Amino acid sequence: MKVRSFIRIISGIMLLALTACGSGGGGGGEGLNGSLSLDATATGKTVTATATYSHPTESNKIGVPITFISGGQTVTTQNTNGSGTVQIAYNLAAFNNTQNVIVQARTGSLEAYKVLSVTGRTLTMTAPGDVTQTTTQAAGTTVTIPLTTSSFVTYSDPFDPTSVAGRTINISASASLTDTTDTLTSPSTTTTVSSGTAPLAGAQIVMHVQALNVANIAVITWTATDALTGLTASGITKVTLTKTS
Repeated sequence: MKVRSFIRIISGIMLLALTACGSGGGGGGEGLNGSLSLDATATGKTVTATATYSHPTESNKIGVPITFISGGQTVTTQNTNGSGTVQIAYNLAAFNNTQNVIVQARTGSLEAYKVLSVTGRTLTMTAPGDVTQTTTQAAGTTVTIPLTTSSFVTYSDPFDPTSVAGRTINISASASLTDTTDTLTSPSTTTTVSSGTAPLAGAQIVMHVQALNVANIAVITWTATDALTGLTASGITKVTLTKTS
């Protein structure tokens, strides 16, 4: 009798233990039996991320803590709503050019991630267009060819759009010359206006007229550097001068 009573007691304890292990929960944490998905987009400096927790048996998935991580740094931890989703928006720290930003969502042992290609501060150049010029002047004389443009460089900054005006852009110019006595003149700096563009003013090349039908060619390499961020842009202009008669 005592043996049978003991067996009944042990069986009851095991049944209670199995029942406790089988009861699910929507609180999240380690050992979550579900899946996690992530959608993320970037507009300007702002990343919007939406994580969705799914569970095969739980209809109410409220309160699952989702940790969002960006570039290896924790952004925030937020709890899901009843449908298992949570959305956040955050601003990226400033950077130059285009970078891949890794956005992660994590809860317990579940993880999802997205890789976003995000463009930060940029400097672009539109060099003066190539010039092909003819002349009837005598060989040995010179021709002055202007090399100006109203939109030489453009600076953009999604992190601080108000910073695009009044920036100092340093300019360097070098020329590969057919006639080494030709001379290139270029300003050393230019300044951006409210649109972020900056002109190239006062640039010119003085080229010597060669013999009949002999082309005098100059290839000019321009380099522009934003004084504050160190961003650079470059471009090439080819100038050809030919005596035709």
